[in-house]
Amino acid sequence: MRAIFVGTSPVTVMTARQLLGAGHDVVIIEEDDRRIEALGEELDCGFVHGDGSRPAVLEELSPGGDDVLFCLSNDDQNNIIASLVGQTMNFGRIITRIEDPDYQVICAKLGLNDVIVPDRDVAERLAETVEGHDATQLSVAVEGGIRFFHFLVPPRLAGRIDALDLPGESRVIVVTRDGESRIVGQDAEIRADDRLLIVTYKRDMQSLQQHLAEPSVP
Repeated sequence: MRAIFVGTSPVTVMTARQLLGAGHDVVIIEEDDRRIEALGEELDCGFVHGDGSRPAVLEELSPGGDDVLFCLSNDDQNNIIASLVGQTMNFGRIITRIEDPDYQVICAKLGLNDVIVPDRDVAERLAETVEGHDATQLSVAVEGGIRFFHFLVPPRLAGRIDALDLPGESRVIVVTRDGESRIVGQDAEIRADDRLLIVTYKRDMQSLQQHLAEPSVP
């Protein structure tokens, strides 16, 4: 697998370091040549000097189906544009970082389903810790091949959960609506802008993402 990063945020650097340690190929796209020079002394990876939201820059890397595009710059709009450009190419997966949760609805409508909101996610984790919840069992599940996927429901998928016809053994286990979460059965109704927590196997993750993706316009 090759990981291609847009931007050199702290999240990029930490993620790149871990992937390099695991033996993966890493390429970082950055406009600031001084930033590239500084990171070149720290990270043994490839660098591209340019704007990662420009089609020509991403095309230069000849993306393949096993490549993952991480749009992790400090600018939400730049990350969204880079992700949309990446959608027109052969990336196997695209990860979009946003700081403003209000953009999550926009991302869902644009077919960007792999969205992370770091501050919100960390806040939720810390709140759970204060309330005495133990995340150890979740970590064990992830190590055992189980994956959890958050998905914002677009209007076209509103209806019964079982009508989603999820691939493999994927299941919706929690629906969050208006700030309240509840465990649900497969006959429950979901609405536009509900946030789903889906449990699946690692082997089914890619087909799940493709199944829920916004259909391409001919």
